[in-house]
Amino acid sequence: MERQRPSLMDILVAALGLCWLIAVVVEVTIDQIELAPPRPPTPAETAAAAPAAHAAWRVVYARLVQRLPQQPLPLELGAVWSTRRGQICGLVNRWDTGVDNMTPFYTVNLHPVFRREDEHRYMRVWDKCRFDQWVPLHSGSYDMGMCATRLGRRLCAHDEFP
Repeated sequence: MERQRPSLMDILVAALGLCWLIAVVVEVTIDQIELAPPRPPTPAETAAAAPAAHAAWRVVYARLVQRLPQQPLPLELGAVWSTRRGQICGLVNRWDTGVDNMTPFYTVNLHPVFRREDEHRYMRVWDKCRFDQWVPLHSGSYDMGMCATRLGRRLCAHDEFP
């Protein structure tokens, strides 16, 4: 019995499937490389970057106060840090619709950005920010949501909030 040669259509379908598979593998690999946690800073690197990071944080904090005028002062903060590129990232209690809510933010040119302001890029930028903690600026929790706030911890600890 003689073997049939594959048709041109069979070859094109197989080639297209192979190209799709290669594209998926390349995309996943690039995403993994981009999101891989960078090496932690040395104490000398942290010390060298700290003065600029603290100066940037003072500007960002003032802008957070302006952006969240209904919040009591001082703002309730979770962890806040600077990345190796000088971007400030962290968590702040942002009363969305009157409910306490520990919300992540990152900065662009020292202006705080929240999720609703940049839905398209937010998670990718936040993930990079989250894993590039170069200079700690405020110690606090990395937890998000209502139960991460001061009020929420009391309510959630006593199961008063479903």
